[in-house]
Amino acid sequence: MSIVGFGLFYYLIEVVEMDEFSARNLLLMLMVLFENIHVANCRSETKSAFRMSLFSNPLLLGGVVLAQILHIAMLYLPFGQTLLQTAPISLSHWLLLLGLALSLLAAMELHKLTWKRRQSKA
Repeated sequence: MSIVGFGLFYYLIEVVEMDEFSARNLLLMLMVLFENIHVANCRSETKSAFRMSLFSNPLLLGGVVLAQILHIAMLYLPFGQTLLQTAPISLSHWLLLLGLALSLLAAMELHKLTWKRRQSKA
């Protein structure tokens, strides 16, 4: 997560020449998305996240949805923007962040697959 986050921040500041405020805003939401996606993966160390129902733990699902709604509200509501010094994110940036956050899901699924193969050979 840190490599992807640092890479994004560097890209936004050095390549795109985005101001630091906007880059930090995007990085904050990337970290939130990383954690919300990682929660689904952490439910099992060996089973694929795709083999487990999201609805098997309604309390966890509700917590993740509520946390995401709160973070989005802090981006778009004036009170949250002032409190956390955030700003709205464009659709293209949302898609970029979602794609980057899903890289964690792919990495963890690959880890689980290789772990399962190593265990079956042992």
